[in-house]
Amino acid sequence: MLSRLDADFVIVEGMKSAALPRILCAENEEQLTELLNDSVFLISGKIADNLNDFQQVPVLRSQNEIEKIADLVEEKVFEVLPFPENGKCRACGLSCRQMVGEILKGNKKRTDCKTDRLEESKLKINGKEIKMAPFVQNIFHDTVLGFVKNLKGYEKGKIEITINE
Repeated sequence: MLSRLDADFVIVEGMKSAALPRILCAENEEQLTELLNDSVFLISGKIADNLNDFQQVPVLRSQNEIEKIADLVEEKVFEVLPFPENGKCRACGLSCRQMVGEILKGNKKRTDCKTDRLEESKLKINGKEIKMAPFVQNIFHDTVLGFVKNLKGYEKGKIEITINE
């Protein structure tokens, strides 16, 4: 659903398993300990009245530090990875959740996602690009190329296919 929105930022509540940069809103340290993971780049909520940071994650108060929160969102948040469900791709050697954590730590960049860099094959439906994991993209590429190479008139180059359903 996120890929269909045209917005600079989208706030998603819940979805604990999605591979997204997170602001963790907590009431107490017990919640922090339970919910904190590498995808959290900021902590807020009631706990912000008692802490300035927690395990090297900044804690900001939404009531009077909204500009700092907005600045941190602009600095840390990046385009959603193409396969936010954990473990769908792993072409880079990491799950998407692990990649989110590595990007937030500064160890990786959003451009390190291999799925976005594969340019041999693209699939568009009604003009909207459909992301494919490298494995699926390779199968798609090899299957189409295998059929097309056997056709009379085949020439090496860009192949375009239109299927109207």
